[in-house]
Amino acid sequence: MKLKILIAAISLVILAAVIGGLYVAGSPKTQRMTKLDDQRVQDLQTISNAIDYYTTNNNVLPKDIAIAQIAQNGNLGPSQPLDPETKKPYEYRAVTGLTYELCATFALASDGKNPMYGPYSAPMYPGPLGTSKPRYWNHGAGLICFSLTAPGQPNAKK
Repeated sequence: MKLKILIAAISLVILAAVIGGLYVAGSPKTQRMTKLDDQRVQDLQTISNAIDYYTTNNNVLPKDIAIAQIAQNGNLGPSQPLDPETKKPYEYRAVTGLTYELCATFALASDGKNPMYGPYSAPMYPGPLGTSKPRYWNHGAGLICFSLTAPGQPNAKK
């Protein structure tokens, strides 16, 4: 009788540990979606840095992401990052002057706790006299567009 109670108690402890672990860490599906969203943010940061590099040297936004990538990395550089799930390119739009949008479709809303999305992700190529601002990558779920301003002086001659 005591052995059955002991086995039942151990089974309950193991079950509670498994449920608690899933609660703290999230389901495998949630973890996978979070990992994909983190990769999307890293890709957008990479694209943003390439655009910053391009505008710092040309004072104009690139026509597309590939031009910025080649300017930063040379012809042997990596190809344009693609969404890790759909394998489609991220959206890029020049808005006005040196303002542009980068868009991605996120599976989940960010919780604001991931340091990847915080102010440390300032532009790699800051503008003159401290004109660059930290970039925040917090996002909701679904298609999200980040409005960004590249460093440089629009239409300036070099």
